[in-house]
Amino acid sequence: MPLVGSGYSLTVTRDVRCDVPRTTSVIQECMQKAFLKNEAAGQLTYNLPESETAQFPHLFEKLESMRRELGILSFGLSVNTVEDVFLKVSPEKIDGGDHDDDEEDEMIEQNGNGRAQNGDGEHKVDMIKTPYVRLTGFNLWISQMTGLLMKRLIYLSRRWLLYTIMVRLTWV
Repeated sequence: MPLVGSGYSLTVTRDVRCDVPRTTSVIQECMQKAFLKNEAAGQLTYNLPESETAQFPHLFEKLESMRRELGILSFGLSVNTVEDVFLKVSPEKIDGGDHDDDEEDEMIEQNGNGRAQNGDGEHKVDMIKTPYVRLTGFNLWISQMTGLLMKRLIYLSRRWLLYTIMVRLTWV
């Protein structure tokens, strides 16, 4: 596998009906050394080698003509940055250890409320499994008012001296 920081990243925003293997094969027809780097909910990221940049126009024309057929909503190209290289080369340094992800997955235990807990008592949120609830009506209003109140309290706590002086001056 080529170095993951070299070349370009093709980010494909996909529809729910996107055929990932077929999309990958279409990309690899145009650029043989391209590979799927990351597959997340709603997005595919491919690494495109720098040596095949002459094939970009052909690739883009093909993707554009087969957009609906492949279930592609949009796509974009970016140059891989040094940060991308760093994040890929040393993920265990960022986590603070040099263990495998498989070992970590075995250590983590689901506790039923969308949170996972490992043996050390750390909580990790699994964003994919955490349900998204759209608030409406009274619950939405309560949530908005709570947010506004919290914002005001934070603002007040940072400027307490100013508010104390203002209150004292109104009593005089």
